[in-house]
Amino acid sequence: MNEAWLRALPAELAPQADVLRGVVELAKANDRIRVVVVGCSLGRGNADALSDIDAWIGVTDDADWREGLSAIDAGLAALAPILDRHSQFLVDGKGKPYRGTFIEYQNGVQIDLTVSPTFAERRPDRDWVVLYDPDARVSGVPETRHPTDEQVRTWMFGGLGRLSAAAKYLRRGSLWEAHAVLESARADLWRLWAVAIDAPDPQFGLTAVLDVPGAQLLPGIERTIAPLDRAKLLDASVACLDLLAELWPKVARGQPLPPFVARVRAQLAQLR
Repeated sequence: MNEAWLRALPAELAPQADVLRGVVELAKANDRIRVVVVGCSLGRGNADALSDIDAWIGVTDDADWREGLSAIDAGLAALAPILDRHSQFLVDGKGKPYRGTFIEYQNGVQIDLTVSPTFAERRPDRDWVVLYDPDARVSGVPETRHPTDEQVRTWMFGGLGRLSAAAKYLRRGSLWEAHAVLESARADLWRLWAVAIDAPDPQFGLTAVLDVPGAQLLPGIERTIAPLDRAKLLDASVACLDLLAELWPKVARGQPLPPFVARVRAQLAQLR
């Protein structure tokens, strides 16, 4: 157990530390569990009393790894009274299976836990703190994941597509739908701004931006906020489009401005 790291956590994080100690003790008593890692705000060192626990439990890569989940669940339930929980099986970007579990304990501590086979040795993520790893399966320098050109283009077209939808919904008079897609377009805008300021993990958008010490927020972003008012939603949509177009040369690595920008601009202009 990385007891020194746990002891160094501030007093306000004592409830989270207690849960993490319990997870490590659970791992020690279960031969299937080979790795326990905590990440995100706790791993980065900027957590507070409201922070949840983002953790990964790596289990032996047996074909029947799911059969050991009931024992893990029982151990998690023994740590503290549970108010509620939800689990689901998913597949990551490399096609590998995992189970995600959210638990709300009665004392207010939340844990967002991934359980998956360890498969093989791997490098840590940049915000990982390894709490249990008797086989030294996590080693090396943290992985650095720069956004690909395809990711940047996907975020740009995500924003443009949603602003085109905003124009459609405003034409129909469906303000709630226009508001919803504008919010989603702004999320893509934050991702591109995270790329522009070299924020790690730009796929997390605003969260990635705020994790950069002293990071500047995107100038003009407040103009993309609007209530359920047609004229203000239109103005905010145009502002969001302007910011996407302004950011593109800074993040596109020489790719020309997509022609879709002009089309969306025309769609919004027709609503004036």
